[in-house]
Amino acid sequence: IAGKSSVEDEEKVVEEDDDLDNDDKTDEEEEAEDFDFSEETTDATTSSSTTNKSSSTQINAKQFIEFLPTFYESVLELLSKERAQSKQVFGPELAPSIVGRVLLECFKPIISSFKSRLGNVCPVPGSGISSSSSSGNDGFGGTEGIAAAYESTIQFLSLAYDQMEPWEGQGSNSNQENDHDSASNNDDVMETIRTAFRMIASPFVPYQRALAEAERDPLGKAASMVAKDVRSVVGLQDAADRLGDLAPFMFPLANSAISRFELLTSGYNASATLSLVDNLIATHASELAIAMGSLSGHVSNSKGNEFDEQHANCALEILRIA
Repeated sequence: IAGKSSVEDEEKVVEEDDDLDNDDKTDEEEEAEDFDFSEETTDATTSSSTTNKSSSTQINAKQFIEFLPTFYESVLELLSKERAQSKQVFGPELAPSIVGRVLLECFKPIISSFKSRLGNVCPVPGSGISSSSSSGNDGFGGTEGIAAAYESTIQFLSLAYDQMEPWEGQGSNSNQENDHDSASNNDDVMETIRTAFRMIASPFVPYQRALAEAERDPLGKAASMVAKDVRSVVGLQDAADRLGDLAPFMFPLANSAISRFELLTSGYNASATLSLVDNLIATHASELAIAMGSLSGHVSNSKGNEFDEQHANCALEILRIA
């Protein structure tokens, strides 16, 4: 009887341990889901062709751009803990390499869905999808969203490097053979870091290679809207005020495009981007010149008492705007 009772007690303890393990596993799975990029990836990928159908599952661009820095902070916290633990367990020489491999493994399963998330923010240039279908109205879509995500990623990689670089002087007191092994290990660490960084930044490569193409459609639409408003200015009564508002409208857009070009490409393929901006400004100036020419002709054709001080002041104001 005592033996049977002992066995039952042991089985009860095992069952309780299993329940605790399952609870721990459930907690881990719930925590992992907070950073699971794979969720709804299929719906998000097909949203370009069935936007209305998948609008409830497609991630909002603003939410993703705001989520990304918090995700990076969590990864940095993980790397910091891994660095401390690896240094205690494996020593300072192997710890940087281990942290680099942890970073690599963190992003391997999610890099493809990361590309899909960026595709929802701004369609990949050359995909045949209009940027207006995914940019949304929250101001975080299009190339603006890509630039914001890239800036967060660059900041993350810079901070992550501090967790992976070999510690200074870690082999200063060793003999020549150990120095050679340490140098070889440092080379392996740097190669792991380069591999991880290239993989993490790879979703941005299509936008960097064809940034001018990605910018052309949204900037062209903005220019068309402004040109339409410029052409609607036909009377002298409010011509100066309206042209005064419309004339400088394209310059902030052009400056923003240049800023994104500097951030994303650091000068790569400058001729294409500068050509786009030059064409944008030239087209806008041409529209303004046509509108001002029409107004000037209207003033010149005025006769007698119709040409008064208001006409003269309007003409001078338009000249100032030009």
